[in-house]
Amino acid sequence: MRPGWITVLLLGAVAVAIAFQRQELLALIVALEQARLVPVLGAIGCQLGFFVLMIALHATAFAAVGAPVRARVLAPVWFTSLFLNLTVPGTGATAFVADATRRGVAPARATAALLVVRVCDLATFGVVLLAGLVTLWLHGALRPAELLAALGLLVLIGLWGGGLVLAHRELARLERLLAGMERLARGRLPAGWGAEQARHASESAGELFAQPRRLLAPLCLALAAHVADLFCLAFLSRAFGLHLAPGTVLAAFSVGLLFWIVAVTPDGLGAVEGMMTVTFVSLGVPVVKAAAVTLAFRGLALWLPLAVGAVLHLSRLRLHPRSDLGVRVLSGLTALMGLTNLISATLPALGLRLSFLRNHLPLEVRYGSRLATVLAAFALFLLAQGLLRRKKLAHRLAIVAVVLSVVAHLSKGLDWEEAVLGLGLLTMLWSQRTKFIARSDGPTIHQGVRVLVGALGFTLVYGILGFWLLDRHFAYDFGFRAALEQTLAMFFSFSDPGPLPVTRFGRWFTESIYTVGATTLGYALFTLLQPVLLRQRATPTEQLRAKTIVEAHGCSSLARFVLFSDKLYWFSAGGSVVGYALVGRSAVALGDPIGPTDDIAAAITGFVAFCTENDWEPAFYQTLPDHLDAYQAAGLQALGIGSEAVVDVASFTLAGRAVKSLRGGVGRLRKAGYTAEVLSPPYSPELLRQLKAVSDDWLHQQHGGEKRFSLGWFDEAYLNDGPLAVVHDADGTLVAFANVIPEYQKSESTIDLMRRRRDAESGVMDLVFVTLFEWAREQGFATFNLGLAPLSGVGQDADDPLVERVLNLVFRSGGRFYSFEGLHAYKKKFLPTWEPRYLIYRSSLALPQAAAAVVRADNPGHSLRFFTIAKKIKPVGTNSPSGDALLSGNPP
Repeated sequence: MRPGWITVLLLGAVAVAIAFQRQELLALIVALEQARLVPVLGAIGCQLGFFVLMIALHATAFAAVGAPVRARVLAPVWFTSLFLNLTVPGTGATAFVADATRRGVAPARATAALLVVRVCDLATFGVVLLAGLVTLWLHGALRPAELLAALGLLVLIGLWGGGLVLAHRELARLERLLAGMERLARGRLPAGWGAEQARHASESAGELFAQPRRLLAPLCLALAAHVADLFCLAFLSRAFGLHLAPGTVLAAFSVGLLFWIVAVTPDGLGAVEGMMTVTFVSLGVPVVKAAAVTLAFRGLALWLPLAVGAVLHLSRLRLHPRSDLGVRVLSGLTALMGLTNLISATLPALGLRLSFLRNHLPLEVRYGSRLATVLAAFALFLLAQGLLRRKKLAHRLAIVAVVLSVVAHLSKGLDWEEAVLGLGLLTMLWSQRTKFIARSDGPTIHQGVRVLVGALGFTLVYGILGFWLLDRHFAYDFGFRAALEQTLAMFFSFSDPGPLPVTRFGRWFTESIYTVGATTLGYALFTLLQPVLLRQRATPTEQLRAKTIVEAHGCSSLARFVLFSDKLYWFSAGGSVVGYALVGRSAVALGDPIGPTDDIAAAITGFVAFCTENDWEPAFYQTLPDHLDAYQAAGLQALGIGSEAVVDVASFTLAGRAVKSLRGGVGRLRKAGYTAEVLSPPYSPELLRQLKAVSDDWLHQQHGGEKRFSLGWFDEAYLNDGPLAVVHDADGTLVAFANVIPEYQKSESTIDLMRRRRDAESGVMDLVFVTLFEWAREQGFATFNLGLAPLSGVGQDADDPLVERVLNLVFRSGGRFYSFEGLHAYKKKFLPTWEPRYLIYRSSLALPQAAAAVVRADNPGHSLRFFTIAKKIKPVGTNSPSGDALLSGNPP
């Protein structure tokens, strides 16, 4: 299971735990509100000291087994282990083992260190427990439950200590035990894992037993940690007005910690609260006070480190390129914070807190803070989407909005619960700041700021003039200053907005001020988060650089199309180029990166990073199968979209039964006086005029305009750049043509524009191809590429992805809109080999956007007409004259 999904499950487990303990948490909040501040601060200080001592205990334990590590390195690991251990009991140790493995420490040594921690912790607690049980016995309050739990503790101490002894003295038995675990893993563990781990454990235990003094520091630290925890409980009892004897505090602490250790529930949930409260009551403490002290102690000793561990665990997420889990979690938490703001703003403040604020803050500040909470909520909702897209500006604005939320929650009602949630989110946002790299569009940002300032100014003037000139609609005679104050009050206060309107128009006017303000803020945030928009084409220098690279390394049927004027270029440091079109928020690259073979993987990764930085969704259209591993390594997915038909011109012949229909059609046209030839540039103006007439007739037949991106368009300069295959009828009229384009470093030729007159004889394009095959053979080419047959060969196997199997169904039954099978059958009669092509995209959620971007790139200005045009195309068969027009593999 991926680490990201494990984290999701852990968070779900925490949610379940909190749900079951929600009454405890609510009671904790009420209890803490009744406590005195100074003793609470003392308890917090003791608890922080406990944290420090426990982290130091782990550091000394690692040093004791020969794997020294600094305490500050182990601090986040320790908090994370608490979080893991509560959500999935027994998994806390995995955090230490994983961290040790990253540092090059054998897992067995890490396990030995944790054994030392556990033994020292339990042994020193045994001393504390003994004193507590004696106190209970002297007061006649010792119950069988405490004795049974103490017995269970002794068993645990024996098991943990026995593990160290086994590693030191019974190496052969330990090897057999670990070898059995290795066999149970059934190949998931490397060969010899059991023997290696047994050796490391034996070495660690040997070092420990050779120098027993190494246990002195861990034992002292463990005892000091328990003392700090004990003082924390003592301070909390003072915070609730209790002046308890040390023995009472010691007894309650030892019983509570005992059931924390031996209870079957995670971290003793329920058992600790019950037994510690019962112990206090049995020693004469009022039940309400006992419960309050217990809940406060659990809040500091359990829930506080749990929250820290959850935040640290999320902040330590390693984002795999294929997974945006950490970013998605932050986006979701930001939206939840916005929802929390809204709910909190609608709820009244608690009486005790409100009384405190009345003595320290003016009414305007409290009302203004409530408005600020709502505005921050609105901003957080909008910014959550920007965070999901890794927007750098959204991240900065979210930090500002969260800081505003924290301050507003405290000043509107001392709502420290919401403030703590905000501080936790603020910590996560700061720790994940390097993940937010996407830029926003500069000119659009400036436009948004101008609109914001202008609209706010307009609203201010609008409000002032309205209140000043329309005061007859209000129960007040507004002067200029009063109109200004009233307008500002409506923007920055939730209090009584002042004089109420007395007419319908007056009510409409006041509502319109709020409407203008909210619309302005929303539009400004929307424009601030727009992706980078390129407002210029590739420069001549970039075009020349791209041409040099393509001519040196191009080896596909799409290489020539990369040099068309509709492309933008990204260049890698290793000498590769990616030709792409920017469609909305999608950057669609045509084919694979072109460049040195050893730089392709780096070029893919670099282009994806470039797109992420600009808030674009990357996609690669019609890629070869050669680099699928590189795309997968970059966190991308592949979808089969069809196959290119490639003819071996050396072996192609019109002889044989397989090409009987093709031979008959070509022979019929030649007997009818049709001639075909391949011409070389330059071409005469008269020929170009005839080509333009054929092209216009063909475009009219297709119910659409010229294509772009993965196809060329009629341009005299472009046609003069390479050979042309032309067909004349018996009267010498030009009826069809196709232009030939190079594939540079590949011994293959291909075509782009293939156009004919509507009244041309059926099979005229067959004559064009046969002529081109013969020409290519004479020119020394090995193969001839007939272009893409969409959906051909896609989803034919049962184990293919579901999307590809659905596309296969479209291929077989979609003839009503586009004859995929007809096009495949037409190309099949030339006896080609089929080479698969792919659409590369980031994720399943991004696939529809990538597909739509390809359609829009190929059909600029006509994407909305695509399906209407497709419906007008009649299904074609293998001999249909309309089938020739579809050789490009792109819907007309």
